[in-house]
Amino acid sequence: MKNIVLSLITVITLISCEDNKTIIPTAGNYNPQEFSKSEEANKIAEEVNSIITKDYEEDSANKNITNINQPYLPDCVTRTYTSDGTNHSVEFDFGTTACVMPNGNAITGKILYTYIGDILADTKTITYTLIDFTFNNIEVEGSDIIDHIRSNTNGNPQSTIHVDFTITWPSGLVGERTGTILREWIEGSDTLLDWTDDVFLVSGNWSTTFDNGNTYSANIITNLRRELTCWYFVSGTIDFNYNGLIFTGDYGNGTCDNDATLTFSNGAIVEIQL
Repeated sequence: MKNIVLSLITVITLISCEDNKTIIPTAGNYNPQEFSKSEEANKIAEEVNSIITKDYEEDSANKNITNINQPYLPDCVTRTYTSDGTNHSVEFDFGTTACVMPNGNAITGKILYTYIGDILADTKTITYTLIDFTFNNIEVEGSDIIDHIRSNTNGNPQSTIHVDFTITWPSGLVGERTGTILREWIEGSDTLLDWTDDVFLVSGNWSTTFDNGNTYSANIITNLRRELTCWYFVSGTIDFNYNGLIFTGDYGNGTCDNDATLTFSNGAIVEIQL
């Protein structure tokens, strides 16, 4: 009888321990490698759009377009402007060896952007194309448009960027990045020759579909803050959907670092480095 009682106590104790055990939620089928690739696609889009919009605003401010490189571009970039009085084009040639931008990103190939009519117009549609373009050894192909507003309701320059890039990583992985991004230039547009004080707020949505069928979709919930002196977004939140797995990315409180926090719908939290 004593052995039976002891056995019952042991069983009850084990059940009690199981009931009190802390269940740690997991991140499910989250793929950190592909998430990292999607974040790299963000950097590419940001770099391309920064170069184009800053150049366009600088030329319109000076009303004097020349083939002399803008002060914020390194010497390894050759800038060529052509016009027939109505149709205008600007080509940036970064060369065939790594041309390192002020923020550390290494670019080769060319960016060509064109527009029609008066550069001083309040609104302008800019068409851009990437030619033999690489970004940090990542091959990028694409051509699309930017709808540019010289002064929005806040008095700031604003661009709506339509993105359609095909990205090939050195590993051979291929991704198609599509989306629409609204980019408001909230600081630094009055000091065009100095890129170090430039700050943008970014909103919109995009998706990266890989050639293995996996897709990362993103919708910005709280505007992302981009400071050109930093490689990374310094704040803001994004809702992600990875093949049905839902989670939110938090990019921080304004500090320039590569840290972010992912919170999954089941409560799992993952600290990552971008």
